[in-house]
Amino acid sequence: LLADPATASPALPTAASPAGTALSARIVALQNTLSTDLGISGFTLTPTLPPSVLTEADFTGLVTGAPIALRLDQSTTTFRGDAELGASLTLIDRWDPGTARGGLRVAVSGLVRLPTGRREQTDRPLDLGTGDAQTDVQVDVVTDLGAGAIGARLSGTYVRQLARTVGARVTSPGQPYVGPDRLRFVRRDPGDVIAIGVLPFFRLARTLALQAGLEHWSRGNDSYVYSSPADALPGIEANLLAQNSKVNATALTAGITYANPGRLRRGGTGLPVDASWRYERILRSGGGRVPDTHVLRGQFRVYFGVW
Repeated sequence: LLADPATASPALPTAASPAGTALSARIVALQNTLSTDLGISGFTLTPTLPPSVLTEADFTGLVTGAPIALRLDQSTTTFRGDAELGASLTLIDRWDPGTARGGLRVAVSGLVRLPTGRREQTDRPLDLGTGDAQTDVQVDVVTDLGAGAIGARLSGTYVRQLARTVGARVTSPGQPYVGPDRLRFVRRDPGDVIAIGVLPFFRLARTLALQAGLEHWSRGNDSYVYSSPADALPGIEANLLAQNSKVNATALTAGITYANPGRLRRGGTGLPVDASWRYERILRSGGGRVPDTHVLRGQFRVYFGVW
């Protein structure tokens, strides 16, 4: 394929580039080893490398035409995300007793993340989607420890991600551009997530604090199977999609938080509000691919007592 100019790919190193020169030299060295050292006639052809680099038009033609058939337009899509429904229960509340600051507080919460979002579209390589479109069950345990203006929040999270049938092009992460002939319905069972956090804080006021710390999370392997025998691709395992899905990362987080229990605390008044604005940065990661992102995250929550 690469030796014939009619079928050689333009997505190769150019003939005059260092990579192209090295590629040609490796192939010639292999031919010499076969013919000289091993006495095997082998092969004599060499790749036909392109004379110039791949242009934007060339790349667009490769990924939008047969057999890949992807759409590269930058149309904006607005759609709802994955909705969440949850509740919290305070197990121990000895926080800020009387006029003192600090103490101990322990709370447990649970939520269900509903599949109301939309997954990325299979014909758009840069589409992010608006959610995972699957049901998750999450449990969190949060402990606040403090003395005076100094304290720390310790947190632990477990997320059980439930399986769901989705449409996907069955391929490995190293070969993202495959044709629509690989599009099949598969049963996706995402790996569960475990996270812990240690976030020291300094309170500027009773309800306002500066916070910084580390959060570490890990996610288990995903699992994929074809949803039916009719969807199976001969010789291609559906679990190709699960390659490099087991990942972990440690993130630095820093920001400012505001928490006012309001009328939920005895003698308190006003609407219970929890708000924060923080910066997050991945420090290290392991396993598969983890986005190297810088995130500014804002959060605003209002609480209502059930009993």
